[in-house]
Amino acid sequence: MNQVTICGYLAKDFELSQSKNNTDIARNFVGISTKRIIKNGNDITEMTHTDWIPLAIFGKRALVAKEYLKKGDKFLGTGRIFTSTYEDEKGETKYSWQVIINHFEFVHKDMHKESMKETSNPPLKEAQQINEADMEMIVPDEQNNEVNVF
Repeated sequence: MNQVTICGYLAKDFELSQSKNNTDIARNFVGISTKRIIKNGNDITEMTHTDWIPLAIFGKRALVAKEYLKKGDKFLGTGRIFTSTYEDEKGETKYSWQVIINHFEFVHKDMHKESMKETSNPPLKEAQQINEADMEMIVPDEQNNEVNVF
């Protein structure tokens, strides 16, 4: 089973693009920090490590994420890991991965409460299937530490 639940803080505002099939795609990174305490005799050092997990959200959910979720907001979502390979300009095989989010929640307490009251069917409850054709090869841009679609 390929299922991921992820909770962390958004690195930036979502960036919106479209696939070759005109499906909206919102991309971002979620930061998840882990603290470790290292004891060396009487010395105690606290270290924090942050993992940056790449996310992609498709369709109507992508538009909702772009509009309502901003840099620094807490993010809670479920999805699956998607991996791909590609060849760089030197002909070397590279590997890429990201979490394809199929459901997420508004965790931040100030998230547009009024807009959610106006509709009895919030956009997050709509079911939507993601076509494999919409998940094009996704590769990292090593200069900008971003993820690009080809």
